[in-house]
Amino acid sequence: MLAFLIAGVLVIGALCLKLHALPEHLTHHTSTVQYEVLTILALIAHFKHNAIFWIAALLLAMINLPDITAPMVR
Repeated sequence: MLAFLIAGVLVIGALCLKLHALPEHLTHHTSTVQYEVLTILALIAHFKHNAIFWIAALLLAMINLPDITAPMVR
């Protein structure tokens, strides 16, 4: 019984951490600014235990922001 309890706690903990990092994984191949903002929002949500920051990060991850710095570089 103890082995099942420990395994269950580890599996649930791994799923929670994987779910918490979902916005970062969704925007891994997007612009650097969007990825940095999402990383900060996810960290704030993780440390403050406030779901509104995680929801904001998830919604922002689903929106493709245009890259406004590319014309300025040229």
